[in-house]
Amino acid sequence: MTVNIEGNCAFEITLSSDEAQNVMRIERPTKFAGTDKTKDSLRICTSGGRVIYTSNSLTFDTLDLAIDAVGNEGIDKGSIYVLSTDMGEEEQHICRFMNSNVDITSKGHGFMLGSFGIEIQNSVLGMNCDGSAGVLIGFTVDASDVTIAAQKGLWINGDAAFSGASQIKLTAVDGGAAISAAKGITVPEGYDLGGASIQLLTDSLTDEKYYTFANKIGNDWIPAANVEIKCP
Repeated sequence: MTVNIEGNCAFEITLSSDEAQNVMRIERPTKFAGTDKTKDSLRICTSGGRVIYTSNSLTFDTLDLAIDAVGNEGIDKGSIYVLSTDMGEEEQHICRFMNSNVDITSKGHGFMLGSFGIEIQNSVLGMNCDGSAGVLIGFTVDASDVTIAAQKGLWINGDAAFSGASQIKLTAVDGGAAISAAKGITVPEGYDLGGASIQLLTDSLTDEKYYTFANKIGNDWIPAANVEIKCP
């Protein structure tokens, strides 16, 4: 299903209760499409918790897009998500941001999409979360500028890959890894990693192995809480 966006459009719920959950519920492949990101804008906002629930592929294309998970007083910040699905879902889907300017703000968490991958192509995306950046099955950035700041970094159950003329800045405000990927991180040769390198580390609490950007301090590799990746 394609939803054509022309001019300034908004989906918003202003109730401060559980009734304000899920401004959108996506259950079939859905695409929101503009024709000019300088003229076609889409704002999706709730004051009550989760903004978008999706159980199928979702695409935002050629838009000036803003997603706000505000959460007024009385709303548990642990229940606030920008994008969420049923955790443990086996079928895998993709959420794509293409040819767009994207601004995401959350008083809680970001992407809680354990069975979803995020793909960002030819876009500028900024996300600020008071909670964790989120959990994904995959994370791909191509020819895009991406800035993500959250209390806890992104956790990828699969692979993370960066390509094209991309500029990436990832921050875990409370420390720890800004991004962790269970199966690997791919960066083209020649990219500037800001002095960090990709390392396979072991979580001291769970004994799980994960890939991340790390800096060597003494004899130890320490996960980087601030990661900057630049295409030369």
